[in-house]
Amino acid sequence: VQLTGLRADHVTWPTVCPETDVIVFEHDFELYSVNLKQKPPAAPTRLKITVDSPYKDDANATKTHTAGLKSPVWSPDGAHIAGILDGDLVVMDADGGRAKVLTRTLDEERDPSWAGNDRIVCVRAAWGGAGHVVDIALDGTAATLTKEAASYRSPVRSGDRIAVQVEDAGERGIYLVDLRTGGKTTVADTKGVEETSPAWVDGSIAYLLGIENGPSEIVVRPLDGAARTLDTNESNKAQLRSSPDGTQL
Repeated sequence: VQLTGLRADHVTWPTVCPETDVIVFEHDFELYSVNLKQKPPAAPTRLKITVDSPYKDDANATKTHTAGLKSPVWSPDGAHIAGILDGDLVVMDADGGRAKVLTRTLDEERDPSWAGNDRIVCVRAAWGGAGHVVDIALDGTAATLTKEAASYRSPVRSGDRIAVQVEDAGERGIYLVDLRTGGKTTVADTKGVEETSPAWVDGSIAYLLGIENGPSEIVVRPLDGAARTLDTNESNKAQLRSSPDGTQL
């Protein structure tokens, strides 16, 4: 079912909340929501947000943003939405309003996902460089989860494991990091194609398989079984997301 028909620019970072049947996405630097309980779904509603963010090079000076939040993602209980603004991790209430900045570092945070209702997993790296996967609590305290720096993207946590996209020598693959041992194993890394955007669904790892800026398909790989193709529609998919309860993509 197509939910949007916005023509001015493309829609990015869709995130769904099963608790309320609401999808939030970004369009033209603004956040919008669509209520799936309405049949047919009504036109998207813009979420109004306000963020007082410190300057990277002057912690005593702040600037106020009312737009520009990227990578929105619902908390499992549907109470909060996390996102990235100017390289910092922020959290706001589900209906918008004033957002709280959780990180104030010179590094860049990117690709947040929730690990429970009070913790967020994301990548922390030098701008444009390699970095680590970190776990950040709602009070801003952070713990590094990976032992070696790499070009990590889109980490998603399930218990003591993280599925993450890693780029190495121009190739993009999906890896599984064991937080108990620090070991990293390959889930999918096929030469000549890209595996991107991992997501947990029913205990398996889903990801996009395709070529850069070209058609892709959704693949689901159980941890102890063979991969299967979930969607063979050859469209240019991006930013695969699972619902907080792990049942929808």
